[in-house]
Amino acid sequence: MKSPFFINEVYGLGYWLKDYAYYPKSWPLFTFMDHGMALSDRVTPHEIENNAPLIFKFSPRTVALYRKASRKPVYTVVNPYIHYRRSRKITVSGAAKGTIFFVAHSTSDIDDLTDWEEYIRQLKQIPEQFHPIDVCLHPTDMDKGLDRIFEQHGYKVFTAGDLTSHLYTVNFYDILRNYRYSMSNILGSYFFYSVEMGIPFSFYGEEPKYFNKADHNIEKGNYTSYREFETFKKAKSLFSGFHATISGEQAAFVKYELGIQDTISRGKACWLVYKALFLYALRNPRTFIYKYLLRKYG
Repeated sequence: MKSPFFINEVYGLGYWLKDYAYYPKSWPLFTFMDHGMALSDRVTPHEIENNAPLIFKFSPRTVALYRKASRKPVYTVVNPYIHYRRSRKITVSGAAKGTIFFVAHSTSDIDDLTDWEEYIRQLKQIPEQFHPIDVCLHPTDMDKGLDRIFEQHGYKVFTAGDLTSHLYTVNFYDILRNYRYSMSNILGSYFFYSVEMGIPFSFYGEEPKYFNKADHNIEKGNYTSYREFETFKKAKSLFSGFHATISGEQAAFVKYELGIQDTISRGKACWLVYKALFLYALRNPRTFIYKYLLRKYG
C-alpha cells in the first residue's frame, strides 16, 4: 500500500527506511524525508507544507535548517542506501575495473539542453587510467531516448530500472560495485554512495544546461541557482578534477552529509515511524479509514 508522500515510493528509499526501522514492508510510511542527497542550503517549501507528522533528513546540516523553518519535529536518519549496503555487506567486486559515468539526469518538468556530441567529446578526453568508461542513466532519460546517443558512440549504457521499485537500490549497487571509479558532470546522490563504498569520485565535464518548464520548487527557465549554494561549492572544490583515491577530507564530507555519525538509532526510528502512523490517523481520521484501513481490510 502506497504512502501518501511520494518520496517514500521512489528510489527504494522508503522500503529500506522501513527495513532500518523494523516496520512492515507492506505498510505505508507517514513520514517525509529527502529523495536523495541534497547540497541545497535552503528549505524547500513542499517538504514542510504537508501533513506528514515528522520529517527525516539525512544530513545534520539540513536538519538544523529545517528545525528553524518547521514546527514539525525533524530528525537525522542515515540515508537508507547506506543501511542497505552495510546490512547486506555489499562491497566492490574483486573484478572491478574502469569508470561508471553518471550522466546528470533530467525530469519530466526539467529538460537538459546539453550538446550531447560535445559531451561525448569530453568523455573521450578522460585519461586512459580511468578506462573503460560505461554510462549510467536515470530511467527518465532512458525514456527520452538518451541511451541511443551514447550507444551510437560505442558506450555501454546501464540504468537501475524502475524508480518506484525497491529493487532500484539493489540494481544501483549491482552496477556500481563493478567499477573502480565513478564520475559525473553533476554532484548527484551517486557520488556520496560511491565514496562511502570506497570508490573514488571525480566531478568532471560541463555541467548540465537545465531548463525548467514546470517545476514549482525552483526558478523557471534556465536553472542554475543550485550552483550558488555554499555546500555545493565546497563539494565541487573537493571533487573537481580526476581522483584515483579518496582523501580524508572527501571521506569526512561524505560521512557527515550521509548522516552516518549523527543518525538516530534503529530503535528510535522504529518508535518514530509508528508514532507518525498514529498521529496521521488521529489528525486525518477519514482519510486514514477510507484510504488505508478499509482498502486493506474491507
